Amino acid sequence: MIHALLVSLLVITATAHAELKQEQAQLTLQVRSARFQRNLGWGLAAVGFGLLAAGAVATGFGIDDATQSYDQHVVEVLAGVGTMAVGLAFAIPGMVLALRGQNAMTDATWRLRAIAAPVPSGGMVGARLLF
Repeated sequence: MIHALLVSLLVITATAHAELKQEQAQLTLQVRSARFQRNLGWGLAAVGFGLLAAGAVATGFGIDDATQSYDQHVVEVLAGVGTMAVGLAFAIPGMVLALRGQNAMTDATWRLRAIAAPVPSGGMVGARLLF
């Protein structure tokens, strides 16, 4: 009877250990995916902000330059406004992607830290959460 209980305890512990390793692997994959998403978002946002700045400079030159004709002013201002529009088209989704990626990465990281890790002898070690 005791032997059967010990065997069932070992089977339950081994099953829990396998499930825990699978969950840790899944969470680690989620962290990597979220980090890629965040970094891609920051890259898009940086390109967008650079285009916004370049468009603002082009618009400013088109408005203030007194040596050009009216048609050249209009072309510079329209080019600057178009560049700023493209910059916004990159910056807004980039910031959303970066913030969602950071949120997913933080969630998966905290879930990884909260998992209790089994010891090979079958015991359990508690997780330490720092706030």
